Amino acid sequence: MKFQKGVILVGIIALVLLATNLFDANTSARQYSKSYPAVVCPPNPAGVTTASSVASKMTPFYRVGNKSTKLVSIKTLRYSSVSDPILLQTEGVTPVSFQSRTGVWAGSVLCTAPATSQWFVGGTSDVSSSGVIYLVNSGLSVSIADVFTWSENGEQSLKTITLKANSSAAVKLDSLAPGDSDIVVKVV
Repeated sequence: MKFQKGVILVGIIALVLLATNLFDANTSARQYSKSYPAVVCPPNPAGVTTASSVASKMTPFYRVGNKSTKLVSIKTLRYSSVSDPILLQTEGVTPVSFQSRTGVWAGSVLCTAPATSQWFVGGTSDVSSSGVIYLVNSGLSVSIADVFTWSENGEQSLKTITLKANSSAAVKLDSLAPGDSDIVVKVV
């Protein structure tokens, strides 16, 4: 009797599996789309050499501030900036921009995607420094940026900056907190 129940159970399971395999089953592959925003590399200040490294010579780019916003291939793996910031369509690869001043210093920064707010910590505007924050509007409409500043002397007054479409602006730290040595800036 026990043996007969086991055979019946195995038979039912086999019958169910056979029946499910006989029916037409359609499967579809799931597709995911990946979309990465363009990134902006900083401008080239006077007296500084700037080069941005990209992963492919076919990377589309344009110079922000130029009359044309048409993306063209960069044609080099290390692009030397003239003066304007550049917009790169890098598809998920983050380019690095290197800046140097002969005999003085060198540094690098990641080119960044658009953000609704950004913090800058560790600036100074005392007599021996000349810190600058570059604001870039690579869009096709006017942008308004609110610049909040704090220093060792407390919160400074709000500065609102209007940027035309496809343009950039340099904001000197000494215009935000004159003579202060420990500056924190939030741009919204």
